[in-house]
Amino acid sequence: MVDKRFDKVDFTIKPPEREEYESCTFKNCDFSNSDLSEMVFMECEFENCNLSLVKLNKTALRDIKFINCKMLGLRFENCNQFGGFLFEDYYCGTGVPDEKEIDENLKGYHFVDNIDLISDLIF
Repeated sequence: MVDKRFDKVDFTIKPPEREEYESCTFKNCDFSNSDLSEMVFMECEFENCNLSLVKLNKTALRDIKFINCKMLGLRFENCNQFGGFLFEDYYCGTGVPDEKEIDENLKGYHFVDNIDLISDLIF
């Protein structure tokens, strides 16, 4: 699926189709507890979405923007491929990556104005 916009979609009721998403925008969508395993997202933007407890087993995330998203309990280390993230105005609660995870998996990703400030990490 290419260049599609999803606005106010509740994916907890009907999960997204299992395919590749390229240059798609997800705005005000609820993915909470959804299974996005083995899916591919490239150059997509998630804005004001709830991504809490989403399953990311073998998920490919490349050049993704998360803007003002709720992201509790995400396990990025279960993803298959990483490739450029921007986290802006996000809330991740206890899902904050630790220093080891950042060193091994999240180098080069940008965290901007998070609500749950990570004060002891330097990017």
